[in-house]
Amino acid sequence: MRRPPPPADLIYVQPPARDDIPGVAEARAAVSYRQDKWFVKMITGLKAEPDPAVAWGLARKIGADMAEVYEDVRMTWLCDFILPVPSDAQRLAERGYNPAELLALEVARRIRLPIYPAALIKAKQTDHQRGQDRTTRLANLDGAFRALMNMKGRRVLIVDDVLTTGATLAACAAALQNVGVGVVYGLTGAAVGGGRRRRKG
Repeated sequence: MRRPPPPADLIYVQPPARDDIPGVAEARAAVSYRQDKWFVKMITGLKAEPDPAVAWGLARKIGADMAEVYEDVRMTWLCDFILPVPSDAQRLAERGYNPAELLALEVARRIRLPIYPAALIKAKQTDHQRGQDRTTRLANLDGAFRALMNMKGRRVLIVDDVLTTGATLAACAAALQNVGVGVVYGLTGAAVGGGRRRRKG
């Protein structure tokens, strides 16, 4: 999927950091989902793209912006490694890839952190989250994830495509707390609410 670049005189303003997600010290996103339409078209394309090669190309572009966000907070977060939010087996089979994992691979490559895609799994299939409020999402995701390695005292970066209510990151963090994780941070391509694009100068 080829898309024209945004106008050269526009720059991104990041959405505000989130510190209200249970189990997550802080979460950040590259752009605002509702206001940075060009960037979001890439994310929606990544989630729906039937060709894994094209999806990987989109993930590399999105991941580049996400890596810049991490570099801004690297010395505060001090993460040890990256975990992508896992897909359940059915959706993985339908797509042929996990969008969050593609993003995490590109972020890991750019910020030079280890990535363990198999260390966190989705243990049960869940309903689609679109249109649900935070309480419903949290209930839907209760017990959905399971960690498969000892992470006692480690500082973990969870990567996903879009941050809405924070329920997915909270569910992942709950699973990580069961294996002794020290601190969890979240990084996504886009977040619902906050931030805007403005013209330079």
